[in-house]
Amino acid sequence: MEIKDKIIQLISIRTNLKIENIFESSFLVNDLCLDSVDLVDFSIDLEEVFNIKVNGIEIEQFDNFGTVENVIEFVFKKLNGTIKRKF
Repeated sequence: MEIKDKIIQLISIRTNLKIENIFESSFLVNDLCLDSVDLVDFSIDLEEVFNIKVNGIEIEQFDNFGTVENVIEFVFKKLNGTIKRKF
């Protein structure tokens, strides 16, 4: 399973939305209705699934302007050190 698919699956589980209703352009807060507690829990999901660290400032960025695409790029960068659109 690709990074994108795993992230969308995590969001689907966390929000109870169908996978086909979650788009890369969806905003985590405004479109998918994740609140601050959900974002912290989601960051823990990311840490566990991808074996990465997500700090508080990064969680705030998801809250302020984060889209699903931003999360995909964030995880890819954490895993590979650079952002490459190959997911």
